[in-house]
Amino acid sequence: MFAKKTVTLNIEASSVRGLILNGKTIELWESVPLEPGIVRDGIVLEQETLGQRIDSLFNRMNAPRDKTIISLTGLHSTFRILSLPRVKPDQMDGAVRRAARKEMPLPIDELYLSWQPLQIKNNKQEVFVLGVPREAIDVTMQALVHAKIKPHIMDLKALALARVANYREALLLDLEQENYGITLVANGVPAIMRTFIPKRGDTILEDNIRRLAGETMRTVEFYNRDHTDSPLSPDTPVFLTGEMAVSSETTEAIRDAIQYPICPLELPLAYESTMPVPSYAVNIGLALRGKV
Repeated sequence: MFAKKTVTLNIEASSVRGLILNGKTIELWESVPLEPGIVRDGIVLEQETLGQRIDSLFNRMNAPRDKTIISLTGLHSTFRILSLPRVKPDQMDGAVRRAARKEMPLPIDELYLSWQPLQIKNNKQEVFVLGVPREAIDVTMQALVHAKIKPHIMDLKALALARVANYREALLLDLEQENYGITLVANGVPAIMRTFIPKRGDTILEDNIRRLAGETMRTVEFYNRDHTDSPLSPDTPVFLTGEMAVSSETTEAIRDAIQYPICPLELPLAYESTMPVPSYAVNIGLALRGKV
């Protein structure tokens, strides 16, 4: 199950992060910083420069480039959980596309669509459908060409985080320098994904945490209004990810601000104690795709 090396790449606004999983062991992790403006709001603006930074990262890691798993931020993506009549497996793709054409807020001709079957409920097949703007993927692909990277899989950041948390119900708070993300996981898949841009500066952490706590509670309230028969449990674990979550000061500030328990990520992998797990949570979730 864990026989091969897996290479993952996470592109953030502040850095690109790579990780190599060898069997059940995280063998190597590295990052290369990005100057402001190369990636903004989840869109690659300078493809050639980003490609050079990724090339530098892979040279440092001495990593193979032919089957890399890549993350997509999801900042401009849209998703729906659709309830479809049960059809034969070879008819699912057509059924999903017809339903998505009606339900997605953007024309599906402008999106790359992917989907994943969920549970069967009331004799209907529930399907998680994700649409990512073609432009967002196309410009990322151009940067990867400059780095001679051949992506094997492209996966949504929120799905990778839900996978690494490995809980049926969870709240994932992703804290990066350029944006904060909130993912509410229900029934093992992201039910709500939200992002906002934090204020800048070392002296305003308290303001950003206060806003994060408020946005988290609003996210839970919104979910509970639509799921009165199965609201989120008050014991739902919170997992902190992202570069900013490595700081113990940040962790304690969030612990004091929200009512849900903060829990460490428990990985089914071996790794060195010096590894900053929150910074590489997305990479780890990508590496676990299809392995657990």
